[in-house]
Amino acid sequence: MIEDNLKKSYEKNVFEDYDTLKAKSNRHNSLHLVPSLEKIENPNIKKQKIETEIIETEKTEKTLQSEEVEKEKQIKDYASHPNYVFGYGSLINPDSRGRTVDSTKSARVIKVLAKGLERSWNYNCRDVYTAVGVSKVDDPTITCNGVIIPIDDPINDLPKLDERELHYRRVQLSRENITIIHDDRNQDMKDEDLLAPDAIIWVYEIVDTFIPTTDIPISQIYVDCILLGCMKEGGIEFAKQFIENTHGWNTNVWVNDRTSEHFRKNISRCIIKLTDEIISSIDSLLTNNLSIDVNKRIIPAY
Repeated sequence: MIEDNLKKSYEKNVFEDYDTLKAKSNRHNSLHLVPSLEKIENPNIKKQKIETEIIETEKTEKTLQSEEVEKEKQIKDYASHPNYVFGYGSLINPDSRGRTVDSTKSARVIKVLAKGLERSWNYNCRDVYTAVGVSKVDDPTITCNGVIIPIDDPINDLPKLDERELHYRRVQLSRENITIIHDDRNQDMKDEDLLAPDAIIWVYEIVDTFIPTTDIPISQIYVDCILLGCMKEGGIEFAKQFIENTHGWNTNVWVNDRTSEHFRKNISRCIIKLTDEIISSIDSLLTNNLSIDVNKRIIPAY
């Protein structure tokens, strides 16, 4: 009875003077009637914790809001310059990037090599598959091929790309680290005519790196999307280059999901029309340019 009354008193008067409650507890403790109040959190401390959590939450919300405001301001500030995005994965494919920003589908892109940028299979995409991501490194001998995509309307189009690349971080890529790959389409043009000296080049770099697993594997559908994009924009050699300077190929966590409904519905922006000829070309490229047995890719059961 005494125990019940004390507990009710404690619950009802959560902000009653702690010393008084403790005294009551100690008095009854001597009779071994109630557990020590030491095991019960000081209500004043609890109140302080709640207030601290509220303050921290408000700080986080303000930080996120200020980041959004800064991002909008940044876009407006840079809108007076030519804006480009460096595509190094599915953005290489015109059909895939065109689903996000329509004008980029038919845009005249520039093939480039980015120095000091390392591409790997390291991005957990919606807990469905592992995509590629890039990180800046100090070694200039490490390169990543890709395409420079003109963004005609940065104020409206960059937010669309930010949404697509939601958990990447959009940062600037130094013009000094860009080497233009010349081909028969631009061999007579100077670099400054292809890419303005005041151009702002964005790249979406990885934030949280991930190691592929059998549950969140490398997807062949995604690989097909990228390699077909490479072939469309730069030919077989450009696709070969992608394979060679992408790290982390591993058939233990790589699914051949071309006929999997599960992956097809979850990688919709990478779905492309594949003929037997294209499939054969892609598989030959992979077989000839990787030191692993591509035939050991996992066949998904769903």
